[in-house]
Amino acid sequence: MNKIKNNFLIYLFFFILIFSCSRKNIPFSPEATLTFTPTCTYTKTPVILPTLTSTTGIIHGVLNLPGNSEGKKYYIFLFSSFNGFFNSEIQISGICGTGNNIPYSISIPEGSYYLVAYVDVDNNGTLFSPNAGDYVGVYGTLWPLWPDNANINISNGEELICNVNLVTGFDNVTGSINLYEPAPNKICQIFIDKDTEQLNTNYVVKKEIFIIDNSISINYSMLVLIPGNYYIYAGIDIDNSGLPFYTPDQFGYYGTCSCNPKSPPYYPNANITNINTVNTFNFILGKYF
Repeated sequence: MNKIKNNFLIYLFFFILIFSCSRKNIPFSPEATLTFTPTCTYTKTPVILPTLTSTTGIIHGVLNLPGNSEGKKYYIFLFSSFNGFFNSEIQISGICGTGNNIPYSISIPEGSYYLVAYVDVDNNGTLFSPNAGDYVGVYGTLWPLWPDNANINISNGEELICNVNLVTGFDNVTGSINLYEPAPNKICQIFIDKDTEQLNTNYVVKKEIFIIDNSISINYSMLVLIPGNYYIYAGIDIDNSGLPFYTPDQFGYYGTCSCNPKSPPYYPNANITNINTVNTFNFILGKYF
């Protein structure tokens, strides 16, 4: 009887074991069989960029020269208010071809402008500084006459023809400069400028005069292309250290005492509003100590 009982228990154990192994894996809880479905979706909205429109116009024209300048460099400047050639709104340059008529074309923002041009006939190489003998001109009149206002008025997409007649320029500013002491074999640099900053290129005209003897006075003459009220100053770089002028250089402003060369005038005191005549400005150099 015990043997039958033991056999029964053995058969029961194997039955349970076989039955358990034949079952598929069943999750511990019904929640584990759920499939997650997102309830929110993200739709990317296209970004519409603004349409860019041109705000420029084009001026075409010819520089009519008084003589052939083949191979010479020409400059054209456009500005609404003059603050030195270097700060003009538009600057272009090129090389003159054959003949006396030089074509040009410029794309410019809409607005009102003056246009001035010159040809560097003497090839002096001084940046933005025309001299007597160079060909100079302004649109709308014949230099040294000057237009009453900015006379190129251009709107978006407009094309204008702006021909400019150039003439041979002449010196309309002159004067004498008394030195603090002789400075033979040195160079006196003279500036007509919109400000008193010596290190920028914002001057209206610059000239250099080589001092060949022990003279204590030199004469100068310069061409001012655009009328205005300016500073005039000069200096001699005694120690060849370059700008700005400082000890032991000679230096001075027009209209101030030479005893204090460091102090500029309170305002631009050289009135050169009439460029059709010769304007004279004499002054004295002091010395930095």
